[in-house]
Amino acid sequence: MEGRTICRLLIVLFCALSITFFVLYRKEYKNTNYLSDEFVVDAVENLSSSGVEIDPAVIDRKIPEKDIYSVEFTSVDAYQDKVVRTLVEKIYENKVTTLDFDMPDGVSVGIYDSSVTDRELGRIVMNDNDLFFRFSKTGINIDSSVSPNFNEQTDGISDGNRKMIKTLITGLSDSADFSYRICGSSYSDEYVFVSVIQVIDGYDIPDVFLNFAFYEGEVVDISGSWITGKIKPKYHNKLMNGVNVLYKLNLEKISKINEERHVYFLRKSEDGRFFVVPGWEITYTDKNGAVKKEYFEAL
Repeated sequence: MEGRTICRLLIVLFCALSITFFVLYRKEYKNTNYLSDEFVVDAVENLSSSGVEIDPAVIDRKIPEKDIYSVEFTSVDAYQDKVVRTLVEKIYENKVTTLDFDMPDGVSVGIYDSSVTDRELGRIVMNDNDLFFRFSKTGINIDSSVSPNFNEQTDGISDGNRKMIKTLITGLSDSADFSYRICGSSYSDEYVFVSVIQVIDGYDIPDVFLNFAFYEGEVVDISGSWITGKIKPKYHNKLMNGVNVLYKLNLEKISKINEERHVYFLRKSEDGRFFVVPGWEITYTDKNGAVKKEYFEAL
C-alpha cells in the first residue's frame, strides 16, 4: 500500500513539475519571440500623440525571423535567352526567327516571320543591369507601367487570358519554390490589362511582376521582371519588428496606418548576384485621404 501511495505521489509531483516547466517555457518563448503588450500600447500612444491613428491589432506581435535566399542565375545572358525562348515558343509556337541588336544598356531582339524575313512581328527589349524586359507586338503602342496594379480586381479576367498567363509563367519558371498570383486588372476600349506578381513561401514579391496586355484574347504586350532561376537559403536572420518599421514612415503625412504585412524583395548585390530578402509592406491613409503603400527591407 505504501508503495502505491508513493508512486501516486511521484506521478502527481511529476505532472505538476511538467506543467510548471511548460508554463515557464511558454512564458520565456513569448518574451523572446513576441512583442510585449506594454511595448505595443506605448507605440500606439506615441503614434497617436503624433496624429497617427492605429489599431493595436494592426501591429504584428511576432518578432519575424526569416530566410534570405540567393538566386542561382548562371548569367544575365542566360536569363535573357530564357525569356526569348519562352515568348517565342508560347506566343509564336516557334514559327518565327529572331535577330539580336546590341544596345548601350542591354539587347533588343526582333521577332520576324519565318517566311517573310523582313516582316517584324514583335520585339523584346532587355536591360543588362536588372531582370526587366518588355515585349510588344508590332503596331502596339501602350505606355508601359513600372509597377503592378494592386486593385485586386480579378473576377472579370477570362479563362483564356488566365490560361495564357499560366502558360507563359510556367515556361519562365525553373523552380517550384516560386508561385504567383494575379493582383489586379483594368480595361480600356481595346485592351485588357492584368498584373501578376511572384510569390515565395506564401509572401508577395511586389517588385517582381509582369504586366500583361491582351487584345481580342491575344497577349500583345508584356513588361516587368521574373525570377526564373532556382533559389537556396543563404542566411537566416531575426528581422525588424512590427513596431520599429512604423517609425520609418514619414508620420507627418499620415493620418492612419491600416495594415502591415511581410513581403520579399529582389535585390542585386555589388558583385552582380541576386538575392530575395524579407521586408515589410505598410498600407496607410495620408492626410488627404488617399490610401497608399510603402515598402521597407526588414534586415
